[in-house]
Amino acid sequence: MKKLSLFSLQSNLIQIIPDQISELTNLKCIHLNYNKIERLPNAMLSMSNLQTIRISDNPKLELNDFHNKNIVAQLTQRGVGIYSKGSFDW
Repeated sequence: MKKLSLFSLQSNLIQIIPDQISELTNLKCIHLNYNKIERLPNAMLSMSNLQTIRISDNPKLELNDFHNKNIVAQLTQRGVGIYSKGSFDW
């Protein structure tokens, strides 16, 4: 799975994204829509090939929470597109 570039985990009731996600070193796009994710893992910051994260419809994910806001800010500074319904309160 290390050569995987697109990973779709949509509609799986996922609550936690494990830090091992960073072992998918070639991952460019991850679809996490329609889950129950609460936090984005710090490990995402080490994913140098990541270009797109889709995270709409995760009702427990608060993007303005300090932790998540920090992760989103660092990823977007690197040019990672983060797509979610609504807007971010920067």
